[in-house]
Amino acid sequence: MKAVYEFLELSAEKYPNKIAIKDDTASITYNELLKNSKFVSNSIQNMINHGQTISLFSENSISFTITYFGILMAGGIVHIIPPNSSEKQIQFQIQKVKPVIIVCSETLENKITRNQYKHILISDLINNSLSSKINHNTIHDKFNEVSSIIFTSGTTGIPKGVKLKHENIIFVTNNIIKIIGVRSDDIEINPLQLSHSFGLGCLHTTIAQGATAIIFRNSINLKEIIDAVTINKATGFVGVPATFQKILLNYKEEFKEAGKNFHYLLTNSAPMPKDDVQEIIDLFPLTDFFTYYGLTEASRSTFLLFNNDITKIESVGKPAPNVEIKIITNNGNTSNQHEIGEVLINGPNVIDEYWAGTAEESKINDGWLATGDLGFFDNDGYLYLKGRKDDIINVGGEKVSPTEIELAIKQLDKIQDVGVIGVTDKTFGEIPVAFIVTKVNLETNEILAHCIKTLERYKIPQNFIFIDSVPKNESGKIERSALKEMYTKQ
Repeated sequence: MKAVYEFLELSAEKYPNKIAIKDDTASITYNELLKNSKFVSNSIQNMINHGQTISLFSENSISFTITYFGILMAGGIVHIIPPNSSEKQIQFQIQKVKPVIIVCSETLENKITRNQYKHILISDLINNSLSSKINHNTIHDKFNEVSSIIFTSGTTGIPKGVKLKHENIIFVTNNIIKIIGVRSDDIEINPLQLSHSFGLGCLHTTIAQGATAIIFRNSINLKEIIDAVTINKATGFVGVPATFQKILLNYKEEFKEAGKNFHYLLTNSAPMPKDDVQEIIDLFPLTDFFTYYGLTEASRSTFLLFNNDITKIESVGKPAPNVEIKIITNNGNTSNQHEIGEVLINGPNVIDEYWAGTAEESKINDGWLATGDLGFFDNDGYLYLKGRKDDIINVGGEKVSPTEIELAIKQLDKIQDVGVIGVTDKTFGEIPVAFIVTKVNLETNEILAHCIKTLERYKIPQNFIFIDSVPKNESGKIERSALKEMYTKQ
């Protein structure tokens, strides 16, 4: 297999009348999904030359999926723009990618027309394609080595254009299937954005296995998502840690009842309190609960089955099959166990290069991606993350991970969420500051007293700021640059 769209072609051959995808308004069988994608491919081939780029700007929908596969089948490169992108961010990405045309949904068109970008509505593209008299069986695929461009969310700096090849995606998809055990009879609830590698990777997996994906235009309404679990008798559920935490807080019993058919749950490596992990395992003792670690540039690099060893639930697991990971310390040496350093990844899941002009290629050297993440291996080969190099707070020469402080503060039952940053200080160089989201009213002195008991003195935040929500990207990771901007505006 050389192309991502072959997953769809093979599943349509095996399960032509099976539901492939359901969104908020409709469902589509594998045969219809393939046929419609072929028609869109025919239209796309009349718009672009082989290997050119088309931007896709749409919420999660069946139309998004048809267009995504159609562009790939036409030999095009799909540049996927997240639907929640600001106009400034859209402008930045468009200038870097220079697409032939933008395909957008009706609800997002105003963000495109204000900047006078050449575009076509996704509904018009599909309707015009379907009105063609051509037989879809006569439409030939045109393979291009590069499949897609997804910009990283830029939690600490300028977003980078990640240039994914079909071979990267196919390798990752096959690993997910082997490790998670996704089956052809699975019905997966996927409330993640398909514009992000987590959500899109899960969609690839369900399509590859001929399973059914339930996707959502809006993932804010958790009650609607849990109802969809019940209605569809879902067997799998994927979500970022924040989604699981909100469900535990507001809909725990409903989720337990709805998920009685679950055989797998999947989240990612954004920090999740171990009490929450244990609570989910207790709710679903017969369900495999997985997490993984990866970047858009190196998706699904490790996996961990929480149920296997409760003593390892603070790790992100072991390297995926055929993926290598090493830790490089500040002095440039490969570390021994328990020695913290930068995480480097090598394998078929790692990209060769970034999209031109969007990142320093020095991050990738001889196939090894320097992630910017800090971590260590224990004696059993499990990887533990300790934050990002850029996030480390230097308090009078002592290196402090904001993640460690966040997990300590989250031990308080009254705390819903927390984000920690380092700010400049005349005496210590930097000091930690914590942004707090509470479940109920909470005094600063109570948080401070807890920190004094659980943290070394230099790790204790010098300021606690109460906010409504901690800004996070689509993978659930804290956007510390946004917190720093909030701090400067106080």
